[in-house]
Amino acid sequence: MENTDLYLSELDRRVRDELAELQAQIDQLKAENARLRTALLKASASPSKMSSKLRDALYE
Repeated sequence: MENTDLYLSELDRRVRDELAELQAQIDQLKAENARLRTALLKASASPSKMSSKLRDALYE
């Protein structure tokens, strides 16, 4: 019975470690997602940097 308790205790510890690692990955991905979202909003909101001559040439 003691071996079973030790096995379960070790299993619980490994599961807790894995869950903590997964939570850390989730936190990192959330932060990266927020940075990418901000960069995308800035890129889409900024006016075109195309020169007027190039724009006019493309519209011809």
